[in-house]
Amino acid sequence: MCNNDVEIERKDTAIRLLYTLFFVVVVRVVEVVLGIVVLLNLVFTLITKRPPSESVRRFANRTISYL
Repeated sequence: MCNNDVEIERKDTAIRLLYTLFFVVVVRVVEVVLGIVVLLNLVFTLITKRPPSESVRRFANRTISYL
């Protein structure tokens, strides 16, 4: 049952908004880092004709899982 008479305090709303904005920024930073790793791996693979190291693959997989 929903109680429509309960008011949400501005402070609670502001905190929730700040958390949301913070995590939007975190996700964007992680996306940029992952994009750089992918591009560097692609260049490395094209130059050396060897697959990326296991540690780089693990990092990329963990980052994708985090997102």
